[in-house]
Amino acid sequence: AHARVAIDANPPIVVETERDGGFVFEGLLRRDYRVEASAGDRYAGPARLRLSDTPEPVTLRMRKGGTVEVTVTERGGGALVAGAEVELRSWVSTLTWKATTNAAGVATLTGIGAGSSPLVVRAQGYAQAAMMLGTSGNPDTVEHATLSLAPGVALAGRVVDDKGMPVANARVVATNASEPLPVVDPYRDAVVTGADGSFALARLSAGSWRVTASVGYDAPTISSPIALDGEHARSDIELRMLIEAVYLKYNY
Repeated sequence: AHARVAIDANPPIVVETERDGGFVFEGLLRRDYRVEASAGDRYAGPARLRLSDTPEPVTLRMRKGGTVEVTVTERGGGALVAGAEVELRSWVSTLTWKATTNAAGVATLTGIGAGSSPLVVRAQGYAQAAMMLGTSGNPDTVEHATLSLAPGVALAGRVVDDKGMPVANARVVATNASEPLPVVDPYRDAVVTGADGSFALARLSAGSWRVTASVGYDAPTISSPIALDGEHARSDIELRMLIEAVYLKYNY
């Protein structure tokens, strides 16, 4: 009971098992899926599921998963960071494993499966840090990872259309321009613009950043590189989006 079960549907779905271990996903399309589950130090999956006109029950067998110890330090001085939020994001679904670093700067994640998944760390006063982490899922091995945090500053601005009108509900995310393969989730790490088109990204470290805005089915808008010194916030960013009207014609 109370295991988290996730499926890679669109949008993703996570449910909790009942007392008898049962779970139900509703509203699924007929296609192939992957399902996984986690509860405490146990893990099951990923299991492949082909949903047809006559779906059959899926059985996930829990076993002890792997353990990952994550050490969080301060970039530069190397001081240990207590109270940092550590999150491992499944490569299969939206299942996440979360823990907080102790006084020694260590967070312990249990019930981990095998794969290569984004590891994300946040702490008050620091910019978010992330990396890809490969895990074996071996229950007899404690795997280790280290991430360092740097101070960050806010980056704010507005998203407008080609006529200068505000664009509400656009998703805005920042990526480090110097990283060829930035570890960023365009949904989990994004902020949403308000009615006036404004957005505010809480903390970004010193460096060169690109900001991407997207809404609906319109093509995303990407800024030119934005320089941040890690000490002074910026609130002068304006992103202009070309909002296209889409007309659908039905022939009967």
